[in-house]
Amino acid sequence: MNIRQPILSALLLATAALPAAVSFETEVKPIFEKHCMECHGPKKQKSDFRLDDREVALHGGESHAPNILPGKATESPLLKFVTTDDRDTRMPPKGDRLSAAEGDTGEIGKGLNDYEAIFTERKRVGFDG
Repeated sequence: MNIRQPILSALLLATAALPAAVSFETEVKPIFEKHCMECHGPKKQKSDFRLDDREVALHGGESHAPNILPGKATESPLLKFVTTDDRDTRMPPKGDRLSAAEGDTGEIGKGLNDYEAIFTERKRVGFDG
């Protein structure tokens, strides 16, 4: 029996158990554009917070800075804002809420863990609008 075969099988099983990576460009960015950028983008920055600027996204915000805690999505105030039922703090405050697939169990929750890496090579992320 070839020793490589069991090792290769073990590696394939371990890899299959890893969570799928979330693409910022195709999964997270469209959610931000739909629900967040009108108030937290290049044209307007409510609460001095914007999602398209690395420093502000990771360190800024009026009351809850930092709003994004890379690697600690469940502790990030941003995730709490988009998943809470509290009418005084939920985001977006009006309009459609994020679905579970978009929020804490989906793209945003997974994407916040990698948010800092998204900005590694660039200061700003381009958003439409």
